[in-house]
Amino acid sequence: MTTKLGTKHFREGLLRYSGNLSGRASLSLTAGYREDEGSPGVNDYRRIPKITGRVKYRLPPRSVVHFFAGANDSEIGLDTSRYTSTTDAHVRSNYQMIKWEHAITGSSDFHVQVDRTYAELHTSDRRPLAELGQYNLELQHSFSLGTKQKVIWGATYRYSHLDCNYLDPKKDNINIVGLFVQDAIRIAANCTLFAGIKFEDNSFTKHAFSPRISLLYEPLHGHHFRLSLARAYRNPTFVENSMQTFIRFMDIPVLLQTGNEHLDSERMTALELGYRTTLFNRLDVSIELYYNEHDRSIELTDPVLALPPTMKYKNKFDAVSKGMEVSLTLPLTPWWTCTGNYTYQDCDRRKKPRGIQGTPLHKINLGSRLSFNNGFSLDVRLHFVDETRWYFYRNIKADDYLRLDVRIARTLFNDRLELALVCQNLTDTRHPEYSDGVRMYEADRLIYGQISVRFP
Repeated sequence: MTTKLGTKHFREGLLRYSGNLSGRASLSLTAGYREDEGSPGVNDYRRIPKITGRVKYRLPPRSVVHFFAGANDSEIGLDTSRYTSTTDAHVRSNYQMIKWEHAITGSSDFHVQVDRTYAELHTSDRRPLAELGQYNLELQHSFSLGTKQKVIWGATYRYSHLDCNYLDPKKDNINIVGLFVQDAIRIAANCTLFAGIKFEDNSFTKHAFSPRISLLYEPLHGHHFRLSLARAYRNPTFVENSMQTFIRFMDIPVLLQTGNEHLDSERMTALELGYRTTLFNRLDVSIELYYNEHDRSIELTDPVLALPPTMKYKNKFDAVSKGMEVSLTLPLTPWWTCTGNYTYQDCDRRKKPRGIQGTPLHKINLGSRLSFNNGFSLDVRLHFVDETRWYFYRNIKADDYLRLDVRIARTLFNDRLELALVCQNLTDTRHPEYSDGVRMYEADRLIYGQISVRFP
């Protein structure tokens, strides 16, 4: 059981239970509640009660059945500056999933997974705004070919439907059928090749093939290299395909935003090179380099002078992103561990370079954790994010910022009770972090206490 209480009307409670119902069945339950007032100056508060559960049942001789379920009934604030004059809304959602796993032999297994998700959004006076349903089916079979190959193949199906006041037509749906296969080939004792492909057909943009190949190589003991080349697609969303609504300013409709039924899927070709090792039997090092080509990226056009002024989703630009990430983990003593990572990402459009919105050039994270035998622990996290720009209705810039988070805790009664004080954003009482192209959203300083209790 965990309880958190802090500034800015922040409250969170969590109750977990897990145990065996019998020799074959086990049960896990989680119930929680979270409340916060959201970003400063924006009506995006949240009050979220939720509950989730899982039952696991073993079927002799070699099968297992999992059942998952969850639900929440939340109250949220809506940003009235964009699509609606409604200030409060309720979100009700639930999901169910059942998965059957069967070990055919020691080197072959099969699973079937079916899940359903449902969500509805309505105003505080019960007027419906949106209703979403999604159903998924997955079949997967894996088996070995000799001693050097492992094959995984299967099929997927997804049906999604949305009934929303902001769509034209008001009701829309998408069917997605997929087939996939992957072969892991052990070329040598220190070298493995992964090759796979996925075929997908959907009712928005028809079919696409997504191939992937990856080579893992360990030339020296403890020195691991990975080289990967892949192609992936992102289908248009319901909003990008069918949206039809006015954007409001001071509750006055000023701009028509429309979808586009003729969009192509976004396509990304990704090349990655990774290296991982442990130096001096102590320092874990990971280096990742990447180069990605983004084609047919979907974005709203600039407003067209018409009556009314209109913005429409289009496959507007191609882009290239490249960069690197370096991660370090160093245990200085049995009770003191330091971590750090640095990310460099350079994203730009191929024509008319303007950068890609929401992509800072540099990010740095540093961490230190001290854990003592008397139950005290101290976690310190320092985050730096470079300046970031967004381009939507106007050019918005967020300056670079430095954020310091600290957590001090003490465990008691054989680790069954933990008392903690958490302080976030200590370097500044408030700073801008992200934008939707309309306004800037800021992060406040947050201080809260936490009590966690474990029962035997």
